[in-house]
Amino acid sequence: MDKKEHRKAKMTAENRQEAAKLREIWDRKSGKPTQAEFGHTYGIGSQAAVGLFLNGVTPLSMKAAKGFSAGLGCGIAEFSPRLAKEATEISVFAPKTKGGPLSFLDLNRLEAQLVGLYRDLPLDKQEALMKAANKLHATEREKQK
Repeated sequence: MDKKEHRKAKMTAENRQEAAKLREIWDRKSGKPTQAEFGHTYGIGSQAAVGLFLNGVTPLSMKAAKGFSAGLGCGIAEFSPRLAKEATEISVFAPKTKGGPLSFLDLNRLEAQLVGLYRDLPLDKQEALMKAANKLHATEREKQK
């Protein structure tokens, strides 16, 4: 066995079920971009990476699940209860909001897209965006008073 084969993640029956559910959602979604565009836009990777996940060749990662969820406008739990549970468990470490802990699973498509865009920015641009967002938020709060 060569090194590449040894490191390759093993597909389980659960992984294959996740891929089949994801493929069903993918096939039902109309107006989506090509696999290459989708992979780039939602941080999944190349066209090949998207295809490998959809065809059950590569087990879904949290990063890929997040991208598919955002791009297809569905919850992770719709195709991977395993990763949805993991995301929920991780979310307890997320910052608190006035409604309680912020859970990745609670994000709608636009919120998830905003997080993805933010993460793609260099640190200095992230800081500039946060400064602008805080200013906008403060302005809106003042209007509400």
